Amino acid sequence: MVLLDCRPVNASTETEPANPEAIGPFGGMPRVDRLGPEAICIHWDQGPPSQILACDRPTSSAAAAGIPVGELNAAGTTLDGYPAHQRKYFLLRPADGSPHRWVAERRLALDGQPNLRDLGGYASGDGKTIRWGQLFRSGALTELSEADRAMLDDLELRVVCDFRTPLEREREPHEFSDHKPPEQIAVSREQLAGALQPDDMRERISSGNFDDLEIKTLLVDGNEAFATTHRSPFRNMIRIACEPENRPLLVNCTAGKDRAGFASAVLLMALGVPRPTIQHDYLLSGHFRREDSARKMEMLRTQLPPELDATALSPLFETRPAYIEAAFAAIDREWGSDTAFLTQGLEVSPDEIEALRDRFLE
Repeated sequence: MVLLDCRPVNASTETEPANPEAIGPFGGMPRVDRLGPEAICIHWDQGPPSQILACDRPTSSAAAAGIPVGELNAAGTTLDGYPAHQRKYFLLRPADGSPHRWVAERRLALDGQPNLRDLGGYASGDGKTIRWGQLFRSGALTELSEADRAMLDDLELRVVCDFRTPLEREREPHEFSDHKPPEQIAVSREQLAGALQPDDMRERISSGNFDDLEIKTLLVDGNEAFATTHRSPFRNMIRIACEPENRPLLVNCTAGKDRAGFASAVLLMALGVPRPTIQHDYLLSGHFRREDSARKMEMLRTQLPPELDATALSPLFETRPAYIEAAFAAIDREWGSDTAFLTQGLEVSPDEIEALRDRFLE
């Protein structure tokens, strides 16, 4: 297993990278890119030539029944006949006998939510990887198509940890099907919104009263607050994730980038994933939400009076390195390390960390 480079994935903290998946060591991770409604491309830039098997589940039993669909080479292999709403996992079996790797689409191609992602495949510090199909992150699931709901049924989610405020949940309830609805848990036992005040920001933006709203500062301060004064919701989430009956598990907020972003960071920390990978995953929200963010910015421009500059709100829709780095800096300042943050700041016991790693790593 190649150790990950521990340098930041982007030299600038002030702007979003164009495509985090192509930066630094992450360009060598196995990945599946969606090319169209029925076409995908599988890449493993630093991997050996491999046989590709298509499977319904990323398990050894499913692999035994997997269907060989092609050979993987350095240029990547394009495959047709894989509809966006039919999730498949692919086993990459190297021809040289080296260990196999599972891979799947990182983002699930939903019609109504651009930022539902699988946290599978990320490597921990000891060389293990997170199991695919067990941990997910998302924005609000409120505008789902029938095909979206069927796809979520196939994920067999057991629990959704919802980091939204009561008003957000009331205004935009999730739209799971009646067939296999997961248990939805409002994780925040305190006003987690105090870190970012999403309801207040929404009201001020709608009224055009945002001249003194320092969005970038709010998002930096908000991420710092997650690690310091608003820790209890993330502690609750870890305890939920420790229970074996609660997986597969999904964490969400409204956009799926800030509150769900730090929640995902905490889960990755607990699984021993290094910070460059955590930051990489955080930045993917900006990449995958780019079209949706541009659409919402254009809507704002048409709704606001001409004298108000909607571009002042652009940091609200972005996922900048500075935001998550503020949380990292607070952890280092207050706790000294990710491990101390987990065990002291979130009061996660070594047994709980071991249980999480046993369940989610392979």
